[in-house]
Amino acid sequence: MAAQTQFQSQSNSSPSVIIPESNDWRSELQPDSRQTIVNNILETSKRHLPFSGQEGLIELKNMAVRFEEKIYTTATSKSDYLRKISLKMLSMETRSQRPLENRLPNPTDPGVDRGKRQLP
Repeated sequence: MAAQTQFQSQSNSSPSVIIPESNDWRSELQPDSRQTIVNNILETSKRHLPFSGQEGLIELKNMAVRFEEKIYTTATSKSDYLRKISLKMLSMETRSQRPLENRLPNPTDPGVDRGKRQLP
């Protein structure tokens, strides 16, 4: 059941305005709080995702807005909303902290099985 009575899409990289019903958890969340969360998502993305130039930055901003909107519309409560966003940001942090050599197979490593059977 959708608790939305109005939806406006904005193209200026800020969250869409959704006017929730008064008993919906979304009524507790101020638009400036959502913008702060989008900014945090953007900063985390800038640290951990590759981008190039102004166009890349604009795409990261749009991605942060779309992600926040998706979680905002699908979350069942404020704590669910914050938990899902926190987990995504934490996974970006964790994934980028692993050394590159642990993420990619080393073709010069004799212990790496590249689909070839070794004869005894």
